[in-house]
Amino acid sequence: MSLLPQILCAAEAPKTEFTFSRFYVDRDYGGNGKPGFVRAGDMDGDGDVDIVAGGGRALFVYENDGTPNRQDWIRHGNLDSTGNMGLNGACLHDVDGDGDLDVIGAKYRSDLGWWENPGRLGKHVWDYHKLSSANGFLHDLICADLDGNGKANEFIATLNSGGYWSLDITIKWFKPSEIPTQLWESHTIESKRNEGRSHCHAGLDTGDVDRDGNVDIAFSNGWYEAPDDPAGNWIWHEVATTHGISNALLRDLDSDGDLDLIVSAGHHGKGVFWFECPVNPKSGK
Repeated sequence: MSLLPQILCAAEAPKTEFTFSRFYVDRDYGGNGKPGFVRAGDMDGDGDVDIVAGGGRALFVYENDGTPNRQDWIRHGNLDSTGNMGLNGACLHDVDGDGDLDVIGAKYRSDLGWWENPGRLGKHVWDYHKLSSANGFLHDLICADLDGNGKANEFIATLNSGGYWSLDITIKWFKPSEIPTQLWESHTIESKRNEGRSHCHAGLDTGDVDRDGNVDIAFSNGWYEAPDDPAGNWIWHEVATTHGISNALLRDLDSDGDLDLIVSAGHHGKGVFWFECPVNPKSGK
């Protein structure tokens, strides 16, 4: 057999170099100058992607008019006149089913809620609706399909009871009620979680870690095993003791068919790490 095919397969692929260009959307954010979250979505229904930024006492929509590389996006807001915006996480979701994206988040150390998109950008009021009285500092908020009905309309939140530096963390999930302007269905995954010295306080993602058909939740330095009914009891599995984890992802990094845990330690520690999923993720072996 000819060696040529083997030689060609063994040859290294040419390296690709990437270059990036920076484009500023807003050089004068206002508030305390520090948005806690940035999300992208078509907020005005014109087919292109707009930007939503909030936290630091502000909530803005930046309109994309089809030329996103320009330096002067059209800023709409402040959409919350209270100036009481301190959240670090939010989701864009059509809560009321009217065809446009609303903003789900929280007031600073206060009620969770959502801001209703009036359907047009400009000088239009975004009404705020409280979804839960479970207050605290909202650090993370993600959307997932926890109940397996094919719709990603459950929202997982981490709430720090004493503010950003608190070690007392509650993890909950919420689902819009039939009348979304009323309080939402609410379930606690873990309450008053104390991180201790590791202080791994943030980072959420979802995926079927143990491959049982249920959607599990990665949080910081480990994962919560989902019950068959997501309203039931979730089981915690610690993966690492790495200090200061603030972001987490579940991805099949080594292409072996299971979900690995990728984390970064940004606020209280340093480094980016990935932890390979073992054969049995429940036992860790």
